[in-house]
Amino acid sequence: MKTLSLWKTTDIDRLFDNLFVQSPLVFGSFKQDNGKSDWLPALDIIENDDQFEIAIEVAGMPEDQVKLTITDNVLVIKGEKVETEVSESTFHRKERRFGNFQRAISLPPNLQTDLARAGFTNGLLSVVIPKAEAVKPKEIEIQVS
Repeated sequence: MKTLSLWKTTDIDRLFDNLFVQSPLVFGSFKQDNGKSDWLPALDIIENDDQFEIAIEVAGMPEDQVKLTITDNVLVIKGEKVETEVSESTFHRKERRFGNFQRAISLPPNLQTDLARAGFTNGLLSVVIPKAEAVKPKEIEIQVS
């Protein structure tokens, strides 16, 4: 199984990604507007001989809060993770992210996007898109004379 990777993701990469998406740290806690902040769920993109698979961590979200669209070979994943209200409580640390998110993934042109399917299990959203027959590896027999 091959993994499609444009660059290696490390904790420092995520820190810089989140710097531009999530609210800045203020006095040891996350500054939030109206109790919500934008966030990006972690994802993996996996390629094998027959298909592409995108796995997205959306733990704590009901499946009806996640929407998928494919337009012009771009997969867009949108959703909202709603925070449950805890009244009269003092948080000593608040690291979980809530609010809206959107991820857009450019897909290669050799996929059959009309046959894409998605599943939701244990907080993991899996999107599987088969490759077109023309691009699947073919074994060629060598004739010995």
